[in-house]
Amino acid sequence: RFTAKRLQKGGQDLVGGLAHSPAPAWEGEHLAAAPAVATMLGAGPWAWQGTTPMAFLRGGVLKTPWGDGKWGAREDGGKGSSLFMNFVGSEHDIVLGKCNTFDSKRRGDGAEVKGWMQIPLVAQRGCFA
Repeated sequence: RFTAKRLQKGGQDLVGGLAHSPAPAWEGEHLAAAPAVATMLGAGPWAWQGTTPMAFLRGGVLKTPWGDGKWGAREDGGKGSSLFMNFVGSEHDIVLGKCNTFDSKRRGDGAEVKGWMQIPLVAQRGCFA
């Protein structure tokens, strides 16, 4: 599993998906259990338009090359597939795609970015059929 220890030396253990991690701190437990949260939490590392690493950790902690941020589920009528990320002063709407990818749209100006998990092509074999 991907952890914040790969992003920072020392400091608090911000493990994303291990059982001994602190409980999620999102507002509304129903959002913490959303399918999109389960997909992103502790998986990775992720890339933002090719820039790595990004990590989606428990309690809404987001680690990026540009600094720390927040992330979590967005109310979406019970589908559980919409997320938000907020870092470097900008909020982004995130929609998960197939094969460990996501599409992001910045709220301020509508700029769109693609993201994906950094996994070997062998693991993505079924994605390119």
